[in-house]
Amino acid sequence: MAFKSALDDLFKGKSLSFNGASASSDTTAAKVENGENMKSKILETWNNIRYDMKSGTSLKKDSPLWLLGKCYHTKQVFSTDTSHNADDSSDHSNGHPLHLKMFLKDLGSKPWFTYRKGFAPLNGTGMKLTSDTGWGCMLRTAQMMVAQSLITHLLGREWRLSDQHILEQTHLHRSIITWFLDEKNVRCPFSIHQLTEIGLTYRCSPGNWYGPNTAAYIMQDALECGRGNIRELDNIAIYIAQDSTVYIDDVTEMGQWEGDANLKTPSSSNGNSDARPRIPSNSKSGQQECNINTNNESKNDTAECSPIKKSVLILIPVRLGEATLNPIYIPCINAMLTLDQCVGIMGGKPKHSLYFVGFQDEYLFYLDPHYCQPADKLADFKNNFVRNYHCQSLRKTHISNMDPSCCLGFYCRDYEDFQSFVTEANKLLAPPNQRMSYPLCLIMKGSALDHRIRRKSELESYNIGPTTSGFTEIQFNGESPKVEPTDEIIALSEDDRKPDEKFSFSFASTKSLITNMYKSKSPRLNRKNQTMEEEFEML
Repeated sequence: MAFKSALDDLFKGKSLSFNGASASSDTTAAKVENGENMKSKILETWNNIRYDMKSGTSLKKDSPLWLLGKCYHTKQVFSTDTSHNADDSSDHSNGHPLHLKMFLKDLGSKPWFTYRKGFAPLNGTGMKLTSDTGWGCMLRTAQMMVAQSLITHLLGREWRLSDQHILEQTHLHRSIITWFLDEKNVRCPFSIHQLTEIGLTYRCSPGNWYGPNTAAYIMQDALECGRGNIRELDNIAIYIAQDSTVYIDDVTEMGQWEGDANLKTPSSSNGNSDARPRIPSNSKSGQQECNINTNNESKNDTAECSPIKKSVLILIPVRLGEATLNPIYIPCINAMLTLDQCVGIMGGKPKHSLYFVGFQDEYLFYLDPHYCQPADKLADFKNNFVRNYHCQSLRKTHISNMDPSCCLGFYCRDYEDFQSFVTEANKLLAPPNQRMSYPLCLIMKGSALDHRIRRKSELESYNIGPTTSGFTEIQFNGESPKVEPTDEIIALSEDDRKPDEKFSFSFASTKSLITNMYKSKSPRLNRKNQTMEEEFEML
């Protein structure tokens, strides 16, 4: 990105002529467009050179390799791989150990979306952008995570890319890839054109860098827009955890899952997201499944209808430090990648997005979108083109290089799978060996709306007003409960630790914090007779 910034300054308002014409004869718009085109070409060349220059990645043979909930290790027996198109386990022609071959086969089956050039110009900018080189890496990373979720959803976690084509799987895999082609087409709901169009509603213009939180909401909207045109998208939804908090009732409602939201540990956890591909429904989104007996008889003369259940992709945007990653979260990040439901992490380095999919010891494995390829057209797309959307090159980086702003992804096929995720994730969210508990994220009962209503009632239970001493204090409505003095530390409940939507501090510390804020300068009632609560709102 430093290289891109230097190019921005170099070509800003400059005219670059290739036909021998005078630069002064060009219009201002043509000058800018000419400079942007040259800058884009230089960036494309530079990114491809830098991508190819990276040396091969070394691995430890005696240390476990983790890839989206799968463990590959020499000490484990991997005969459980039931994929019909997996390689023959007896093949050792390249000299690699069996577990390493299986790991690389799994990695090569993950979708790989990169910079593209030569597509139709994007809307939302005065310049005719025909490439996303230098600014679209976060959107490409988000595409990879959603595509991996759709592959797991429709083909199963055990699916592998192979030359041994199975007609139905080959057609479905090809269809998934085409949904992400960079073309203005209703059959391409996750194209760069659709994503940047949605990004305008979040005040993000093409040519600017997107953050992981914004990218998550863009993908959620893109999925909703694609439902009416692609039936395979009808039974999957995207849930985004606001304030890094997953509310169990909200996820259950989004998935239309039956059962009690008070989750308990499942009697058996066999990796529900691994082996059972979702059969697309012929019904449209929003319709219901009706059970009517063969005699056209129904209870109370009505059909028994139930909402169509959906799988849910849970996206959790988090910030794990200020300028750099807080090292206390390193064990938590690795632990998240071991969960069966994990579909990766949108992250990377500052303004350099990467798709993290696994780890070995202190190194993270990732897929890199910083490689520019020509854009493909839907009408000309052939089966052999799908190889360009998968990467056989293994890359890794030390986990300490990871940017603290990232987004975790988890695919839950059904309610039982969600139960397993909640149970296992809650064991791994808190950093180990820490005196204070600062979890990676929160998983809470209830819904976000319930917590907002409860907080609002708490705020209405007191008002802020001046005292005779000139300081501002909180005056509670009603008699305050008597509190016995104690020398022990009073632990706040889980709910009280949750930040309030209106204030950025806990309710327990509100009184002392506001008092300290006003000690240096005591506000008074103004001429408009505004109350202290109204004045505090303006501040």
